[in-house]
Amino acid sequence: MAQALDAIGERWALLILREAFYGRTRFNQFLDGLGISRNILTARLNHLVAEGLLEKRPATETAHAEYVLTEAGRAMRTVILSLIHWGDEFRPHEKGPRLQFVEATTGEAVRKMGIYTESGVEVQPGKIKVVPGPGVKRSARKSRLKSDQQLSPARTQRAASSRNVSKAKKTVRKKTTLKRGISKKSS
Repeated sequence: MAQALDAIGERWALLILREAFYGRTRFNQFLDGLGISRNILTARLNHLVAEGLLEKRPATETAHAEYVLTEAGRAMRTVILSLIHWGDEFRPHEKGPRLQFVEATTGEAVRKMGIYTESGVEVQPGKIKVVPGPGVKRSARKSRLKSDQQLSPARTQRAASSRNVSKAKKTVRKKTTLKRGISKKSS
């Protein structure tokens, strides 16, 4: 996952890719559609080209360049669509979904993104098992993944909760240490 996040960069990159899916290809189209500063847009476009998500081509009608989605960039459609669907559900607009996605020729609604097995069966939360793949180093297999580790919501929540408790304890210790240091100086 870290490698994928390195390729994307940060939020502007995702928004640029979204605009490219909507058919924008020119620098000024991205600029107008996003309200982003020129220097940030230039840096993000260069990053997406370097990572192979966009291809910079000379435009046919003008001297300006076009930025076109590559195969890797087009494959990001599921990520973009999943984020849009997530936003519609968990950060909804009061009047409903901001956009609706349909198949271009039939007008049939695009189903919300989900997780499915190879045979097409939807996998419910807490029913995904993580197993080491061929790209995991042997030494990392034992430390990173236990053989029957599952991504269960309860396990994830407990781990996050214990991390938050540990953080809170460290913060309290720091504040106590600082207060002691201040009271020793003042006396």
